[in-house]
Amino acid sequence: MSRGYITANANEVFPELAIRYLLLDFGSRDAAVRAAGQLSFASNVEFTAAHQALILEIARAYFPLDGVDATLRAARQTLARSQLLRQSAEALYARGLGTVVNTALAQRGTAQARFDIAAATAARHEAMYALLSAMDLPPQTRLRVQDSAERPLAAQTRVTIDAMMHDALGRRPDLLADLARLRATEAGITEARSEFYPKLSVSANVQGNIGELSVDSRPYQGIEQPQAGVFLHFDWPLYQGGLLRNRLRLAQSREAEAETRWRKAASRRCARWHSPTTRSRPGSAVMMRPWHSRLHRRRPPMPRARPTRMASAPSRTPSTRSRHPPRHRLPWPRDMPSR
Repeated sequence: MSRGYITANANEVFPELAIRYLLLDFGSRDAAVRAAGQLSFASNVEFTAAHQALILEIARAYFPLDGVDATLRAARQTLARSQLLRQSAEALYARGLGTVVNTALAQRGTAQARFDIAAATAARHEAMYALLSAMDLPPQTRLRVQDSAERPLAAQTRVTIDAMMHDALGRRPDLLADLARLRATEAGITEARSEFYPKLSVSANVQGNIGELSVDSRPYQGIEQPQAGVFLHFDWPLYQGGLLRNRLRLAQSREAEAETRWRKAASRRCARWHSPTTRSRPGSAVMMRPWHSRLHRRRPPMPRARPTRMASAPSRTPSTRSRHPPRHRLPWPRDMPSR
């Protein structure tokens, strides 16, 4: 007897494996990789800069403490010698071979040495607290600071100070980080321009229909239908309402901002040192002549006043001023920068 419908039970699985390979994108993927690499380099350099700033802060606190320790040792030696001189002066005075003045001077020297020890001790406490603060340690921490007096000095080098400054400025972490960001923005411009061109890629997929089917409670029958295909993709955006052009302008604006930031940072870091002016270029450390270097130019000597002739008429007052004003003036006021 027919019921007008059938019942079916199905169990299916659809596995699929797809692969897509980009053949041509006019440098878009390479630009993205370069930008990511430059940003990663900038992050690493900033991490190094944080360590260098911490080391510099601790060094600025350590060397004053080292100097105060040397002052304290010298003050203690001075006190020992002053006490020896005082004892000698008092012994001579007790035997009638010395004077009151010499004894008083020896006592004053001993008091001055004790005062110097007290001042050096207070300065050492202050320097020690500054070192603990730089190391972010509690004030009650007890530190044993190694003395640098026995440490040998560095060997004499033939490199000039100006060359060392050039090399140090060329390896500054902040300048390197700004330069890496600038290069990342340049890679961003390349990536934005590549969006105007087509992309060519190839893809392949393999899939199948694996399952079983039972109709009207009959035994299950297996189903296996594998499928495969290879496709060639050609993508070229024809019209997007100015979206790609605005992205390119945004990338160019970011590049100009990064370059301006890099140039300002380089100018601030390099303006302290005297060196010939060179044209700044991204990727090179630039040494610029500071404004106060103009004050060191050779100035013309002041002219001597010429002797003036006395007036022959008795009723006129003789003039003591020169008729001819000096031809040269000191350029100091003109060379001073306006702030």
